[in-house]
Amino acid sequence: MYQGIMLTVNIIILGGIFYLHGYKNKKQVEYQDDERWQAIQDKAIKISYVYNDFLLVLVAFGSFITLLANLDIALSLSRVLMFATIALLSRNLIELIALHYYDSRI
Repeated sequence: MYQGIMLTVNIIILGGIFYLHGYKNKKQVEYQDDERWQAIQDKAIKISYVYNDFLLVLVAFGSFITLLANLDIALSLSRVLMFATIALLSRNLIELIALHYYDSRI
């Protein structure tokens, strides 16, 4: 059950990454790389950077708590790597959502 869910999440994220690159290429040609499109991309990238900063703070906070509380958490390395991969690759989905949002607003 767990493997099926993780496979589905990975497929969704991978599809989102490919869709993001196709969407960016399509809109760049459609808008002919004008200032409006550059502003939309800048805002979307800023939001994805905020997401990266949030992940960094979350990891630092988790590390700090485990050091102070002297917690022994038993997790398999493959599970930790899977969650880290999903968290890092979700940045592209955040950027895609932000592009759609700002494209409809600006």
